[in-house]
Amino acid sequence: MHTDILTLQAFLLALAQIDGILPTELHQQIHALGTAIAHDEPDVAERIRHLVTQHDRLHQLYQDAYDRLQRQSPNQERAQALFTTSRTPLLTWKEIAVPVLTADDFRSAARHLLKRMTRQRSSASGAERVFLVSLQQAVSELDAHSIAVLQALEKRPLTVKGLGYVTGHSQEQAQQLMQELCQAGYIDRTTSNILHKVFPALGRNLQQTCENFDLDTYFTLTARGHFLLHPVITFGQQIGGIL
Repeated sequence: MHTDILTLQAFLLALAQIDGILPTELHQQIHALGTAIAHDEPDVAERIRHLVTQHDRLHQLYQDAYDRLQRQSPNQERAQALFTTSRTPLLTWKEIAVPVLTADDFRSAARHLLKRMTRQRSSASGAERVFLVSLQQAVSELDAHSIAVLQALEKRPLTVKGLGYVTGHSQEQAQQLMQELCQAGYIDRTTSNILHKVFPALGRNLQQTCENFDLDTYFTLTARGHFLLHPVITFGQQIGGIL
């Protein structure tokens, strides 16, 4: 079965972000969609486009995800359908989509999928990797305060004191946020070498590095932090089909 890859991925990303409980009838229709994909039924993309129109928040999340994928894709013609290749994918798109679509809790299912894909990331194809990065951002548990810190550090390195002026956090709040983001590998001291910025946990004691710093220590975004804010979505190669 062939389907619009952007439509499928955008829908999965929207479900990964949906807050609250969807109406029972809509939830059942999404379950039925998962069953349809499991049985290789046609017109899946059209059914997705119809489903999202039934819920304003879901439609907004879907459209935002679709627009973002479309802007970041360098070759839309290749991204329009799932193609079959001779390579056996890490997970087929059926294996990716069905567990999420048939779950009672879409966000929990998306987090479980993320953990499963992350454990096998080293053997993932390019297409699987870009979806993994986008899914990581969608299910990220970082709150608005943490995102604000990352966005501020993306513009220029800042100290705890400087961050408070930029974001409006108290000195204590800014220090706590920086410690948490440093321990997660999203930010690092500007004095760290380039390998630490690309591989935040490489060859260092995270707890010691992220807790023992003064208020005048400058921090900057790591590669991991950058990709959290700006997942690289590219469909420059053909990817495995639903089957």
